[in-house]
Amino acid sequence: MFKKLSIFVTQLFHHNRLQHAVENNHDPFMLQQDTLCSEHVREGSIIIPSDMIFHMYQFLDWKFIISVCSKVSKRWYLKSLEIPIALDLSECKEPFTLKYFSNSVLDLLRHLTLKCRNRWTELNLKACRVAYEGAACIASSPFMRNLTFLNLQNNDLGNEGIRLIVNSENSKHLTGLVLTQNHFGYSGISAIATSENLKQLQTLHLGHNNIESEGLMAICDSSVLKHLTSLDLSYNSIGSEIDIQRLSNSSIFSHLTELNLSGNRIYSQHVKFIASSPILKNLRTLDIGDNFLVSDGAQFIAQGTCFQNLQTLKLSMNNIQNEGVQYLSEKMQHLTWLDLSENNLDDRGIISLANQETSRMKNLTALFLEKNYILAHGIAAIAHNVHLSQQVQILNVSENFIRLEGIQVLCEHMKHLTSLHVSGCMIGDAGIECISLSENLTTLTCLNISFNDIGTEGAMSLASSHVLTRLKQLEISHNHVGFYGANAIATSPLLKVNLERLEISGNCIGVEGEKIIREQCVNLKGFHVQERRSFEEYDMYEDDDLDELLESDTSSDH
Repeated sequence: MFKKLSIFVTQLFHHNRLQHAVENNHDPFMLQQDTLCSEHVREGSIIIPSDMIFHMYQFLDWKFIISVCSKVSKRWYLKSLEIPIALDLSECKEPFTLKYFSNSVLDLLRHLTLKCRNRWTELNLKACRVAYEGAACIASSPFMRNLTFLNLQNNDLGNEGIRLIVNSENSKHLTGLVLTQNHFGYSGISAIATSENLKQLQTLHLGHNNIESEGLMAICDSSVLKHLTSLDLSYNSIGSEIDIQRLSNSSIFSHLTELNLSGNRIYSQHVKFIASSPILKNLRTLDIGDNFLVSDGAQFIAQGTCFQNLQTLKLSMNNIQNEGVQYLSEKMQHLTWLDLSENNLDDRGIISLANQETSRMKNLTALFLEKNYILAHGIAAIAHNVHLSQQVQILNVSENFIRLEGIQVLCEHMKHLTSLHVSGCMIGDAGIECISLSENLTTLTCLNISFNDIGTEGAMSLASSHVLTRLKQLEISHNHVGFYGANAIATSPLLKVNLERLEISGNCIGVEGEKIIREQCVNLKGFHVQERRSFEEYDMYEDDDLDELLESDTSSDH
């Protein structure tokens, strides 16, 4: 039996056989006789029904189905064709098997496509740099007819590559298409907007390209893209008043629930067109970060008729300041996710956000406040708010001068955090000890404590913590943990069981420290270490800024 299986597999992967099949557009597996079942079935043997084989496949990884199960017999192979497959080769992080094919991603893709025929339903090639050749491979493949989701982000497709993709028969069933960062402009956008193959498209990501006003007009006038629910137009130079008016009045966007307009040089006076648009009344997620909204723009959003049901709002880098936060907190009652990073906020803005009498933000589960001017007093306002302390699961206050006092109050009152980011908060070893001992943080799965002047003692506190046993991601880069700290983390029976990602760059752990982490933390899927950067390079605040912040913190206590 095993001898026959070995012969079968050898023949199956013979390069000439596969090449012949590709050239003649047929399935090499169908040429194979039922090798393993050619002998008479012994008396008493059980033949597994086809429907049972199909149900068994539901519990197996697709790679195992292809490499093992489909080779048992023709019947097992035919049933494997009914299993939909989602392939993720993004950033080349998903090696299938390079035992037989160890060349480029394109070679691997051609090989897998041939083996899996029309079973592909999702394909993620993010950052694989397949370029025009990759677009041609996907567009011309006879085995990708059933694709429903295609991610080609950062692949240098250009206008020509985009046209190949959207004009291909393989795009007819697509409901999701990601074309972010592909260096195309009006020609590519025009092809997308007019392609009859994209009538079923619901998700379209076009960020970081060269769409500009002319390209936006083509999208708005499209007779094809009528079913879009998610649209990403970030960083495309479409922030003029005419652009925003056109977008707000285009009927093809009436089904949109997610819209990304970040990085488009949108000013506060332009936001009012979106905020008052009856067409965009179904929006639930809005990303308008890295624009020029200031506090007036925040007011338009807060008072906008179409934004009253927003659940996710991303306003980072808009300089809305404390006044803008006050507008939002008094109106946006349905928000569950709020990003106010880099908005020149201080404790006064955070206090308005957390005010239990005036703030209507009682449903937040994710709050991002990094790179502001928040001190321990502002953190205390969040921690003492009955709704925020009980409901917030993701909290990012990185690069705020919260110090030990701020981390102590967080550890005492925040009950259900799963992700905590306090990078660059000057908490030191004492702050790490607070985190390691807090019984309120037993649900943490992600912890970012980089740039906090943490030494070996802090690393050892983490390693011996019975609280942090669920951690899957730990970022402790640019501290002073050294070899002994790295050794403590790597050999900790409490940490290494669930730890999947470790960022420990800039800690002088040495070659031996790196080696012991690789040997001990066997479940790591991501591990980053590089030579240490001086802590002094990480100057978040100038001395004058710190003095001013500390003075304001002291005065607010009186």
